[in-house]
Amino acid sequence: MESSNVSLPGAIISTSSDEFPMKYFAFASGEHIELARAEIESLCQMLPFETSVRWSGRLASITGNRNPADFLLSRGAFIQEAGTVLAESSSPQTLFERLPLGRLNRYLSSDRSFAVRALALHEGVSHGDRQVFERNLGRLILDATNSRVDLGNPDVLLRVFLLPERFVLCISVLSSLRAVLRKREPGKKPFFHPSMMNAFLSRVMCNLVGMKPSDVVLDPFCGGGGILCEAAFIGSRVIGVELNWKLLRGASENLSQVTHDFSLVQGNACKLPINSCDRLVTDPPYGRGSSTRGVQARELVESLVRQLDKLLIGPGEAVCICSSEEMNLLEVVDEAGHDVGRHIRIRVHSGLVREVITVII
Repeated sequence: MESSNVSLPGAIISTSSDEFPMKYFAFASGEHIELARAEIESLCQMLPFETSVRWSGRLASITGNRNPADFLLSRGAFIQEAGTVLAESSSPQTLFERLPLGRLNRYLSSDRSFAVRALALHEGVSHGDRQVFERNLGRLILDATNSRVDLGNPDVLLRVFLLPERFVLCISVLSSLRAVLRKREPGKKPFFHPSMMNAFLSRVMCNLVGMKPSDVVLDPFCGGGGILCEAAFIGSRVIGVELNWKLLRGASENLSQVTHDFSLVQGNACKLPINSCDRLVTDPPYGRGSSTRGVQARELVESLVRQLDKLLIGPGEAVCICSSEEMNLLEVVDEAGHDVGRHIRIRVHSGLVREVITVII
């Protein structure tokens, strides 16, 4: 067996078993780590069973009695991969010596192929060391199972996360949703307008409020319907309000490609023609200089936030708003007497910082 410099003295830290809560993982994509963490935590809170989440950089270690990976991958815009933790070790040698063969054989068989892929989450691991580690582990698994190696398109991906103080062996499934979201970007929709939010951020905002398929979702500044399209893909019933008739027509064109269960109303946030909703997700006009028929954007948002208690049916973190930092959403929400759940800053470029906040009703 080839030697590797990826080593630490130590022993097995833990091996998941049926007698104890299982360990799972989700690995965040790198676009915006804080937003990805918030999305994963919010999705875990939606699960019908209790979970705990512990972070190591972009890696979320999730403990629970049931596997959350399928749900996380089906919903998460900023989840790169997710799956089941098979074992954790503080040294590669101990991991090699005590491979959880019983659990591996549940996934590997003579008619299934596998590949080992190591991912270093810290500096100090060279590409060559990582390749040696992959080959050594792959040979051990090949000798111990009836499976076969397929580096190009394996049936089972064995991911090993190399952290500073531990090695985590997992069964991993890569996200297929992220490729789908790329195809749903604003420029690829039937109607396009530069103000439309991209599919990734729209999906994350829907997830931050714990949106469910049965929910009635309102976007009071719906524009071309970018956020509402993602809510509709989740299965929610969507309602959009927009003063600009051209954008409202565009929203109808876009939503018609997703669902027939939507309502669009021409109006503004000062006097919403809607009585109630389960979730509110929106992206108001940017900046203090933005206006809608002479009404300042800040005034529109202030009016909207004052109506939240009457609009939202139930309590909880049911509102998500994204806007320019110049809007000062924290101040707007505080002045209306509401609490902020999450507050995340997104630097778009040197002249624009966006804020994503959730509001607790």
